Amino acid sequence: MREKRLTLLAGLAVVILVAASTAHADLTPTYLGAFKSPLASWYDGDLAFYAAGNSGAGSLFISKNVGSSGQMHRIVEVSIPTPVITTNGDLLNAATQLGLTNGDLSNALAGLVYRPADGKLYFSEYSSANSAPILIRSVATDLTVASQSASALYSKPWTDGGRSLTLAPQAWADTWTGGYSMLELASNSYGLGIRAIHPYDSGAGLADSVNVIAYSSGHAMTGGTGNYAAITWVDTGAEQNIIVGGQRSSDSHVVLWFYRVSDIEASLTSGNTYSAQPYQVIDINSLLISSGTNWGSQTNLFGLDFDPATGMLYGYSSAYGKNTAVYVWQLPVSAVPEPATLALLALGGMGLFGATRRRRA
Repeated sequence: MREKRLTLLAGLAVVILVAASTAHADLTPTYLGAFKSPLASWYDGDLAFYAAGNSGAGSLFISKNVGSSGQMHRIVEVSIPTPVITTNGDLLNAATQLGLTNGDLSNALAGLVYRPADGKLYFSEYSSANSAPILIRSVATDLTVASQSASALYSKPWTDGGRSLTLAPQAWADTWTGGYSMLELASNSYGLGIRAIHPYDSGAGLADSVNVIAYSSGHAMTGGTGNYAAITWVDTGAEQNIIVGGQRSSDSHVVLWFYRVSDIEASLTSGNTYSAQPYQVIDINSLLISSGTNWGSQTNLFGLDFDPATGMLYGYSSAYGKNTAVYVWQLPVSAVPEPATLALLALGGMGLFGATRRRRA
């Protein structure tokens, strides 16, 4: 009996040790290639994955912020064809257009995210002026302009506020940001900025927000400052990250900055929202489309989103007035619980074993 108890305890100890060792695993994206959007001159804006789109096969919504009157601030829904690894845009498979807004949605359309809780697309009005407030609106997934509605108005403490949007899990937001689950990407001269907002209830005046990452003088971002334009929350089942895309200032390369959510939690606990730093930076500049008919030089990544069911990471880019490409990476998806959950299960097992032993005593 003593040998069995020792074996069980040793096994539980291994579970805890394995959980601790995988707590900070780096995400390693595998590049799968790109495909072509059916619409040209799609520039700036953001990207949102829609699992129910295209009759359940999944689709992408892409917003843009340029063009002539009536054709400028729009959202398109596209299919997701097989990506191709090439830098020649003429060799890409083309997506099918599934939907398109019938006219302009708002002024300076930028960030975009789909919220499953109410089945709406939320988008932000973007302005580079520090004093300009940010307006978050919503629209139905059928993309009818008449369905758009105003939500909340936010002050802008940083430059380029509302550039991109993503959603954190509501349970995480309840613990760390007072229930504010929408994350907004911004920047200042010290690095990127992320704040949590809750634009689901209309109201007069400026709504509240919570800083998630905010760098300042003497507490700048490491890993290279840049023109930050895309953000997404990633949960692979074993690891939670926030990935930001943009153009790095030092060499004008397009890169991905990776943050561990656990590091952000530690910074929020300490009250120092500048202490969380990217743990890795991946240069994707060599992957971008650089040749082909009506393909210009792509110098930024305007949108990112993640499909947790398949582990696909999507990013959108275009040169001004040229064709549009969507880039695809595979991230490892695991059904393994978070390390803290594994540790609790192990401790629970030890408690159950102790209770059994006492009953037999």
